[in-house]
Amino acid sequence: MRLFLDQMIDKEIAKTLLNDGFDVECTFEMNMSKSDDHEILEYCIKKKRILFLAFKGIKLKEKENND
Repeated sequence: MRLFLDQMIDKEIAKTLLNDGFDVECTFEMNMSKSDDHEILEYCIKKKRILFLAFKGIKLKEKENND
């Protein structure tokens, strides 16, 4: 399972998941600590990673209708 942990997730959780065999990336390891939520979400979609957040969620942007 390919996981991506937001910077608010404790680093010990990342270590435990890695030790248990999960494929884990974190914002601090990927130099994405200053990235906004939408950049992180787009990265996770592109890399097919499950995003774990320590808050309620991300407000999704409305898709533009070009019709």
